[in-house]
Amino acid sequence: MRDNVLDDEESQALSSRGLVNSFLHDGVQVPDLKRSKLALKVKDLPAIIGKLLLVLMAVLLLSMISIGIAFYSLNQDSLISKTILRPQTDGRSYKGIRLSNGLKAMMISDPESEVGGAAMFVSVGSYDDPTFLPGMTHLLEHSLMLGSSKYQDPKEFINIVKLNSGVYNAFTKEEGTNFNFLVNHKSLEATLDVFSRSFIDPLLSDAVIEGEKYFIDYEFMNNLPKTEWRINYLLQMMANPAHPFARFGLGNLRSLKLIPEKHGLNVTRLARRFFNHHYKADLMTLVVVGRQPIEMLEDWVKNKFTLIPSGGNQAKAPTVSYTHLRAHETPEHLVCRLLLEKKK
Repeated sequence: MRDNVLDDEESQALSSRGLVNSFLHDGVQVPDLKRSKLALKVKDLPAIIGKLLLVLMAVLLLSMISIGIAFYSLNQDSLISKTILRPQTDGRSYKGIRLSNGLKAMMISDPESEVGGAAMFVSVGSYDDPTFLPGMTHLLEHSLMLGSSKYQDPKEFINIVKLNSGVYNAFTKEEGTNFNFLVNHKSLEATLDVFSRSFIDPLLSDAVIEGEKYFIDYEFMNNLPKTEWRINYLLQMMANPAHPFARFGLGNLRSLKLIPEKHGLNVTRLARRFFNHHYKADLMTLVVVGRQPIEMLEDWVKNKFTLIPSGGNQAKAPTVSYTHLRAHETPEHLVCRLLLEKKK
């Protein structure tokens, strides 16, 4: 007859099947120690499950974030390129990238093109002008291409464009500024190098800034009699004074020279601080077109424009305000008012 006493191995095996209690040991029911311990922890089961779920959710969330970051880092160039829409008949090659400093760029390779060029859009416009210095963004647009630390001759960029049968233009809008040029395709790389330095280390010398104030005033006086400008000034006069549209964005000799000098303001220094504060790669979008292969254009863009500073330690603009520079009190609006009254 088999002894009722179970050895350790048998007890553990039967305990796992819940059968130990069917055997008697010296007339006493054999206790299921594992079940007893489990019974003591039943009341803690909801809390344990809740903690496990929280840990699982945290692990899944961190995994998703890590995968997302890795996917973005590895595929951001292809993602930008996939968003470029073009007709099926377009035989040119396109590629979009984002540089390490945050600048967005698109390269267009056109093997049949006789010219090459580039356009840089900076998301800084007249709405960003300091309230005490109307026309600052416009003044910076005029001065930016007139010399850099690498190419110190103020005429360097204009000369290379002209010598290569090219054209250059720039304009300031309310929410952005555009700089663009076209040249013979053979001189594209050299022109790009001079062009890029204007966004990296422009000279913005006293002589350049002072001279461009007069060019802007000439532009202002030339536009003043034009109907479309009169209409724009009238709309500004009617606009909410708290909105930047109501401000005078073009600038003239009064707003950029006479009033600042009266109050002891150094416009050259303020222009440099404005550039350092606003002209960051994160706010720039570049397009380059040429007959060179797309890979070569990409190398040029990366080598020349990655040096543009990214957002970071930005100089703070001075906090000064002059009530007499409100939009409806600037001279061009007064002229517009007089013209309207004269017609009445």
